[in-house]
Amino acid sequence: MPQEIQISRTPSEINLVGLEITQNECIQNSFAIAQQNPKTQIVEGLIIAIDYKNNAKPMCHLWNKIGDKYFDVTSEAIWADTETAKETKEIKYFQVKEFKSSDLKAGQLFEFSPETYEEVNAVNDILSWNEKHGHQ
Repeated sequence: MPQEIQISRTPSEINLVGLEITQNECIQNSFAIAQQNPKTQIVEGLIIAIDYKNNAKPMCHLWNKIGDKYFDVTSEAIWADTETAKETKEIKYFQVKEFKSSDLKAGQLFEFSPETYEEVNAVNDILSWNEKHGHQ
């Protein structure tokens, strides 16, 4: 399992002017941030959303990093105001890969890496095992 990282609020030096942050579009959102803010990297990994009953749901996700600060504009701008967010106690972030927006060419389709899918599947396997054996 990759190491958990801490997410901060979007740093003040990040230029959000003219960007439309869209729900369910973490890929588009994180690439737009990196293209408009050249010193910013894109981080690929997984998040685990934990609700108040301690149920967990792992998902592939993209967010950004500048310097040593990780931030997630999708969560801040969109997700935080949803009904699901009100039921979520905590979100844990785990980095799998990091790259620049220039690593992709215009029009190229982004797909999550096999490593990210493997990590999500591994967490799902652990959760399923725990559920079958009565562990939380």
